Formats: sequence, structure tokens, C-alpha cells
Amino acid sequence: MNRLKSVKKLAKSLSYVLGRRPDEFGLIPDAKGYVKIKELLKALSEKKDLPHVNFAHINEICTTISHPDIEISDKLIRAKDRTNLPAATIAKNLPKLLFLCVKKKAYHHISEKGISTSTNQICILSAEKEMAIRIGKRYDQKPVFLTIYTDNLKKNNIEVIMSGNLFYTDCYIPNTCFSGPVLSKEKNNFKKNKQKKQTEKTEKNEKFIIKQIEDAKDISKKTKLRDQSWKNNKKRIRKEKQKIWPA
Repeated sequence: MNRLKSVKKLAKSLSYVLGRRPDEFGLIPDAKGYVKIKELLKALSEKKDLPHVNFAHINEICTTISHPDIEISDKLIRAKDRTNLPAATIAKNLPKLLFLCVKKKAYHHISEKGISTSTNQICILSAEKEMAIRIGKRYDQKPVFLTIYTDNLKKNNIEVIMSGNLFYTDCYIPNTCFSGPVLSKEKNNFKKNKQKKQTEKTEKNEKFIIKQIEDAKDISKKTKLRDQSWKNNKKRIRKEKQKIWPA
């Protein structure tokens, strides 16, 4: 009985997260109200007042409760009742600054090329630094903190959507629209050093191949000379035999 009560309590919590305030947990549902189960579990793990939740617990809700408040589709989950879900609208009165955290290993590229999103992905922005860091740590323990200038987004005609207290976009964000920590000289040269090593490796491989070809040519040439020498010796021996034993 206590177990069933615990399962129902979790189902109620998930119904609130998915059907009312996903933005409180740094989540943005898709057009059908779904979020990735993996993303949901990461968000729930950040709340110290919630017990540990994994996929087995979510699956238990669907198998134990006859009419659960949530539904699963492959690796996605949503609330059945989404009438209170914050509507996603185009943000007209953006704050001056928004915040975003990115993976440390991607920052070199992003600082030069800007932020681009892959297919079916969005870039989640927050007006709160704490939330931006919280979301960023889901993908990197030490993410790089970026400040987004919304005036520059407007100048670049970048559309930003508001969902609850979160903002998001699936547009490319040029590097003129954000700032981050200054790359050290060592970091600035990281790409150049990588390219240099790659070039050196390519040149080394090319030299090796050329040497192999040249060695093969030398072997072929020596073989021909040896064969020619053998033929000449054979002719010489035959002539000498003819002189010694005339027909």
C-alpha cells in the first residue's frame, strides 16, 4: 500500500512538471508537449527535495496506475492534461540580457563560428544566471557561461520564443550576439596547433608513401639489372662452352 502511495505521489509530481511548469525545471516541451525522458531525469536529479527517479520508476507509474496522468512514446514523455501548460509565444519584450552555458570543448568553435543548433534541437536561454548554469551542467560539469545581447538578436532578425520563464530559439546565433570568457593565447592557438600537427602528419605520410614508391622502383630496377646480368652471364657461358666443345 505504501508503495502504491509513493508511485501515485511521483505521478502527481510529474504531472505538475510536464503539464504545468516545465520551465521551473529548465525544460521546454515540443509542439506536442513531449520532453525527452533523459532530459526529465536530469532535471529531477537537480532537486534535492525529490527522491531519486529513474526510468524504472516512470515505467512503474504506467504499469501500476490504471489511468496515469502521464504517457510515454518511445523515449519521450508528456502529461495527458496540458491545459495549464504555458503557451509558447514570440517574445516581444525581451530583457536586455539572456544567459546560456555551452560545453567547454565546444567554446573554441562557438566563439569563432557562432552558435548553431542541430536538427530537432533548440537553444534554451534564460533570464536567470542560476538557471542557465543549472541547464549547462546537465551536459558539462564545467560549462562556459555566455551572455546573450538581445538587441543584437533583434538586429539579426533572430526570433526568440518565450515559454513560461524560459526563452529558446532554433536559429543560428552569430558570435556578435554574445560574449564569454576571453580565450587565453594558449587556447587561441589550440586550433592552429591542431591544424599544424595534422599538416605535419599528412606530410609525413606523403613522404612515407613517396619513399615506398621510390624503394619499389629501386627494387624493380635492381631486379631488372639482376635478370639482365643473369641472361648476359648465361649467354657468355654458352659461348665459352661452344668454344671449348666445337660442334
